[in-house]
Amino acid sequence: MWRGSWDYRSDNNYTQDPALAAGFATTSPNESLDGLAFGGALAYSRGDFMLSLDYAYRHLGTLGGTNYFSATLNW
Repeated sequence: MWRGSWDYRSDNNYTQDPALAAGFATTSPNESLDGLAFGGALAYSRGDFMLSLDYAYRHLGTLGGTNYFSATLNW
């Protein structure tokens, strides 16, 4: 199974918070958190046993491209 999305975040007005207006903003004015996010999963099941492996990618601004991995085991 594959999945994908486009993440859009509207601009925030940081000037209302005095700490952020003093130069402590978490993002620069030119930085965008918009972008492509995608992932996929593989699953195997037999009787009551199930194993699932998941992967996802998302752009997180200053952190850059971020990879997510997970595994699920049920019995």
